[in-house]
Amino acid sequence: MSVRDDSDLVSLKRLSNTVNDAGYKSILLVYHSLLPDHMIKVANIIDKTHSFKYMFAIRTYAVSPELCAMMMHSFHEIDKDRVMLNIAAGDMKEDEDSINNMVFISDQMRTKDQRVLYTTEWIEKFINHPMLVKKPGIVISGTSEKTIENSEKYADIHLAMLSTYKEGFKVNTKRKMASTIVIIRDTNEEARAVANQEKNYMMRNSMVYGTEDAVLEKLKKLSLLGITDILISDSVWDNQLYRLHKMVKRVQGVL
Repeated sequence: MSVRDDSDLVSLKRLSNTVNDAGYKSILLVYHSLLPDHMIKVANIIDKTHSFKYMFAIRTYAVSPELCAMMMHSFHEIDKDRVMLNIAAGDMKEDEDSINNMVFISDQMRTKDQRVLYTTEWIEKFINHPMLVKKPGIVISGTSEKTIENSEKYADIHLAMLSTYKEGFKVNTKRKMASTIVIIRDTNEEARAVANQEKNYMMRNSMVYGTEDAVLEKLKKLSLLGITDILISDSVWDNQLYRLHKMVKRVQGVL
């Protein structure tokens, strides 16, 4: 998952080439009501010679299950099995007020609990829609009781911050994806200095940093927590992302 500005078509194509060349399995493209739509852009730049999957984050209040099923049908026609969905009930960023602008449903969507309940109904309608030729891989993120229930019932993968899993969080899905920030430097001390710039508790405690060998060793040990997949996010403090791609190439046998 990239936190940088890769939203224009040229940057998105360049990012896709980087992801494919390094051997990543998928890339998460985030949702924000003030960003252009990634699905339309990916449909424009998708390369059928690539093997990784595009994982689109969606908020269920922002798109109907019918329309989402129609879009998945279209992607299936463009390139089979290249799309995943990260389904979220819909946390709101400080600069967003899109729910308040949706007058006809705003009273039922103002709280997170309301949006989680709506998401349960949404998923049922989505997976049973006749336009859905093939159900895409579904990743559900969140830690509320109802979200966990939805994950166990509908998701192929559950996603949470690594710090959440470290604190003993349990969910009974076959695959568990931990969101981490990975920082690699020549020495552990250099990597720690970069990591220490992050002040957010959850982000800081979800970081994995050190030399490449140290990072790989730490990531391997995450399987002891039942983690099967790693969502690697870059850090705004890190200006040496090439080290991350080099490590993934090494793991995937590209190097």
